[in-house]
Amino acid sequence: MENVQEFLDWGPLDVKGRPIVKHRGALFQEWVTCLRTLGYRVEWRIQNAANFGAPTTRQRLIVQAARRGTRLVWPDATHRKPDATGDLFTELPAWLSARDHVIDWSIPCPSIFGRKKPLSNNTLRRIEAGLRAQGIEAFLVQSNFGSDARPNRVRGIDEPMGTVVGGQSWGLAQPFIVTLRGTGANAGYTARPVGEPLSTVACCGSHHALITPCLIPQQSDGRARPVTEPVPTVSTAGAIGLMQPMLVEYYGTGTHASCDEPLNTVTCKPRFGLAVPLEGGGEGLLDIGYRMLRWRENARAQSFPDSYEFRGRTEEMIHKQIGNAVPPKLAEAHARAALMERRAA
Repeated sequence: MENVQEFLDWGPLDVKGRPIVKHRGALFQEWVTCLRTLGYRVEWRIQNAANFGAPTTRQRLIVQAARRGTRLVWPDATHRKPDATGDLFTELPAWLSARDHVIDWSIPCPSIFGRKKPLSNNTLRRIEAGLRAQGIEAFLVQSNFGSDARPNRVRGIDEPMGTVVGGQSWGLAQPFIVTLRGTGANAGYTARPVGEPLSTVACCGSHHALITPCLIPQQSDGRARPVTEPVPTVSTAGAIGLMQPMLVEYYGTGTHASCDEPLNTVTCKPRFGLAVPLEGGGEGLLDIGYRMLRWRENARAQSFPDSYEFRGRTEEMIHKQIGNAVPPKLAEAHARAALMERRAA
């Protein structure tokens, strides 16, 4: 059985419909006791889909029950967190990234500026927090930028910056995904590179936004350029910065994460947005493109192949199917382990 991990905490409610803390988990334990009374052995674990080849860090409770005499088997992880250490995981490939396995880079992102319906302040704050968390504050809006308070004015890369070291002529800002759920007070807590899986995909769709690579000259015309163009003139000051993508998530307490990580939980509504630096702009200006992730991208995060056909008259209906689904890679790993044990017996 697959369920949200909060199922472990199910218990009685008080007269106001709130959980009684001292009885937390009582109903779950009663359910387990019933299964054991019927002659089943019961085990459960919280499993991360990214550990089994899905480009999402969706964590779900998996409960197994078997008659006495049948051994319960749990699948071994097939992938590891990129920074995991120890002999047990060193031979496993790293988690699949949102950059390589989720995002469709061919889809254009319209500018965040000059929109008929401006982005909310919370969304903009989370984008800014994501930029800060990834060490690219040199390209950020600065409220104290002299007497000029225009929202698209950027700082030069000759100022202190976390990713600039040892006199190198390039500043590198790693791509990241931004969680747009929750309050602005939590902005900056979930920055992750695009090379890692996306966080959980829920049934209400996408909750993330993304920023793609561009070159930002500090001098000359100051125009942001895509990395597909030649590098502008390299001066002795080496004043060229590299800005890469991020995803912005609209729900929960998270804020942003790198595109090098798995996607977060996909919900039933479109809540993931993609923010990208755009070509153009005048001296010292940075334009940022932004779009929501499409349902097909969210399906990829859940580990559905592009050939999988969803049924539904609207995108909202498809988003709900995707967000409510068990990631196929997670289900496959557990089913295969159980079948192999049965055949061995």
